[in-house]
Amino acid sequence: MIGFASPQWTVSLSQEHGAQDFDVQAAQKVDTFAEGPLKVVFAGAVYNRAEIDERYGPSASDAQRLARLFAASPARFVQHLRGVFAFVIRDGRTGAILAGHDRLGIVPMFFSVARNVVTFSPSLRLLCAHPDVSREPNIILMAEDIADVWGEAGETYIGGVRRLLPSMLLRISDGKQSSERYWNPADGQPERDLEEVFEKFSRLLGAAVERFLAMGKTGIFLSGGVDSISVAATAKAIASDREIASPHALSLFFTNSEMDEEHVQRLVARQLGLPLISDTLDGALDHRAALEVQMECSRRWPVPMGNIWLPAFIRLASRGRDAGCQVLITGGGGDEWLGVAPHLAADLLRSGRLVEFVQLLAYMRRSHAMPMGMLLHNFGWMFGVKQLIVSARNRLLPAVGYDIDASRARRGLPDWFAPDPVIRRAVLERLIQGKRKERIARSQAASLYEFEMQRPLQHPLVMNDMETKFSVGEEVGVGYFEPYWDAELVDLLYRTPPDILSHGAAVKGLVHSLIKRSLPGFTIPKQTKIALGSYYQSRIRSEAQAAWQASSGLPALSRLGLIHPKKFSQLVEGLLKAKNPPNLWLIPHVLSIEAWAATR
Repeated sequence: MIGFASPQWTVSLSQEHGAQDFDVQAAQKVDTFAEGPLKVVFAGAVYNRAEIDERYGPSASDAQRLARLFAASPARFVQHLRGVFAFVIRDGRTGAILAGHDRLGIVPMFFSVARNVVTFSPSLRLLCAHPDVSREPNIILMAEDIADVWGEAGETYIGGVRRLLPSMLLRISDGKQSSERYWNPADGQPERDLEEVFEKFSRLLGAAVERFLAMGKTGIFLSGGVDSISVAATAKAIASDREIASPHALSLFFTNSEMDEEHVQRLVARQLGLPLISDTLDGALDHRAALEVQMECSRRWPVPMGNIWLPAFIRLASRGRDAGCQVLITGGGGDEWLGVAPHLAADLLRSGRLVEFVQLLAYMRRSHAMPMGMLLHNFGWMFGVKQLIVSARNRLLPAVGYDIDASRARRGLPDWFAPDPVIRRAVLERLIQGKRKERIARSQAASLYEFEMQRPLQHPLVMNDMETKFSVGEEVGVGYFEPYWDAELVDLLYRTPPDILSHGAAVKGLVHSLIKRSLPGFTIPKQTKIALGSYYQSRIRSEAQAAWQASSGLPALSRLGLIHPKKFSQLVEGLLKAKNPPNLWLIPHVLSIEAWAATR
């Protein structure tokens, strides 16, 4: 059994050298260990317990295992730890405080430094409830989110709270902070052999799923996509082999829309023999407006809720919990690691590999339901020729003294945004810095494909998604995990070249091969990748007017100087009248931030 210590805790301690306080407040039992001057708090699960115990002797808890690793190798201890976890260590001999979490940040880690006290927690909700932590909103980050720009990755919506980035170890000593990265999959050697990759992929996915099954009764969010199907098929095969109860399938039906995959979801559950817990989107929302429910949830959520469908999935997760599920898993992460980044098109065109470019187009056509003209526009132009032009522009214009970063940043801020000149100027300066940093990183990358592969590892958007899933688990009272975000599996898939990922010219070829080999009698339903499309737009159109009127002109955001109410109102009117506006998502996005800000 893989034990999972509660991640619902805060630990507060003085930065003073020699201070012995280590105030732990835990919502449930959490692993702690103290031996002499060394004190450890640990949450999560360690996967390589047997390996650590064999080398250092049996331990009574994961916190003790961590202490033994640290004592043996203070500089490299976290590199020898496998699992999903967060921890804090006080080394009384040196006065140093160390904090970290797992390689991909599955268990988040937040911290706050106020006066001479530093407070840590995986839970933003609990951290903000601590008396030593300021709960003042981070106005500049709110502004950047409204403008859809991404600033400094370590910042959060709370001004006094920072996040520790994935695969980073934080050290606080003598009042000074430093951090170092202890893992990057790019450091490994590329995989070359198809059969070897498939063997490793099958073994690592199976191991990841089996670990979560071992944590307790499991539910699987089952959509109609091949990623969740592969997780469900793997879980079923393991359950049958171990002679344990089959996991439950949890499915949300988007009835009467182009997103409706009910027939596929029911078919997969039936073929795999999984008990099905299901609901329609409207049923899960109690037949209320999705936008109204999203805003309501944002008022009590740790950060503004960004996904308009998330409240429905929370309701479905609660039904899984009521059926006895202690752990929920999904096929999330498959899009990031199983497929081929479209920026490969630019690399192929730049190097003159036209045959491979045509093969990529065929591959993408199997993944996206779009006509050939649109396919050529997206992958021939947007991710192809245009990227080459951008690379040339980024190289040539700075060389002649033109500040391309400032020019792009100014064009990125709309007129309705931040009428407060101090806020607008601060956002502009940070945006310029961000674009300059991105331009340099892009130019230094070995290829555009490599550059895009690095982005999910520490991007704020990805971390927000991870933290949202953690908050869902916290809200419902279950563990929430995604096997495709297993660090060992990501390490393999990152180093797998595109031609193996797309083996057989099939979208996510490794997954199709896995299902066919492990379940020879199982038929993968024919499907195409579905975008939000017209259903999302029609839903926003039908609900936005009432929600906008109820918001009374965004008073909280207007008061903070983040929105020009009259100009944004004109934008909303224009978006609702336009046929297919590309930025209709701005309405629920800003309304959700308004709802959150109004309660702070």
